Amino acid sequence: MDNVYTITAIISHAAIISGVVIALIQLKADHERRKKQATIEFYQKIRKENTMLLKVINEIFTINQVINVDDVEGKDNQDILNIIKEYLFYMEMISVGINTNVYSDTIFERISGVSVTRSFYRFREIIYFLRRRSNNQAAYKDFEDLISKLKVIRKKRFYNPEFDLAIMKHDLG
Repeated sequence: MDNVYTITAIISHAAIISGVVIALIQLKADHERRKKQATIEFYQKIRKENTMLLKVINEIFTINQVINVDDVEGKDNQDILNIIKEYLFYMEMISVGINTNVYSDTIFERISGVSVTRSFYRFREIIYFLRRRSNNQAAYKDFEDLISKLKVIRKKRFYNPEFDLAIMKHDLG
């Protein structure tokens, strides 16, 4: 009789443990799905604003033109510098979310990786200038770190660099 109780206890404990493991796997899968969904939703929120900002920038500068500090420095160009800073602010916000694992880097790379990478290199000199001017080397650092992540992800997706559209106009070194 003791053997029956022992076997029954073992079987019930194994079933409970299996149930917990399955629940944890489902919970992780649900978390990953929600993270992907949150990435898409947040990007949709900021996309309209970013598109408008880039449209204004592209009216002043050639599309995909690398913008130098000389192009935006001075009183006359304060408006364009503020527009670039606003764009960078939105990119920093989503970058913080991705770098802290709130949002999905792979989904973001698929949605906008190429254009965001191009934008980073387009505004890189402005970012460095803003860091120096504010004496804050951490300014837009998450955005810069995200670009490094996106390059790694893209390298896996496009094992042949000829297919990586972000490389076509900029030397990503």
